[in-house]
Amino acid sequence: MKFALWHDYKEVAGYLKRVYRSATEEDGLQELDQVEEKWRIKYPLITRYWRQNWDNLNTFFAYPPEIRKVIYTTNAIEYLNSVIGKVIKKRKLFPHDDAAKQLVYLAT
Repeated sequence: MKFALWHDYKEVAGYLKRVYRSATEEDGLQELDQVEEKWRIKYPLITRYWRQNWDNLNTFFAYPPEIRKVIYTTNAIEYLNSVIGKVIKKRKLFPHDDAAKQLVYLAT
C-alpha cells in the first residue's frame, strides 16, 4: 500500500482485500489477476511484490476463515502495544526486571 497514492488508497485496498479474503488459493490468484489487470499500469510494483511473495502469502489459505480473520486483524495487537507503550513511557527506569513485568501485567 505504500506505493498507492492517497486518493486511490481505499480502492486499491478494496481490491487487495478480495485477494486475502478469498476462500481458496486459486480464488486468491484469480483476484490477484484482477488487481493486476486494474492497477498494472498505475501501480506495477504492488502486484509484482504480491507475486514475488506468494509462497509466503499462500500459507494463509491453509487456515479456516475464523483463524484467518484473527491473523489479519491487528487492531487488538496494536491497541495492546499502545497501552503498554503508554505505561512504560511514564516510567523510564525500573529498579529490576520484575517491576517492569508487573507494570506490563497490570496494564493488560
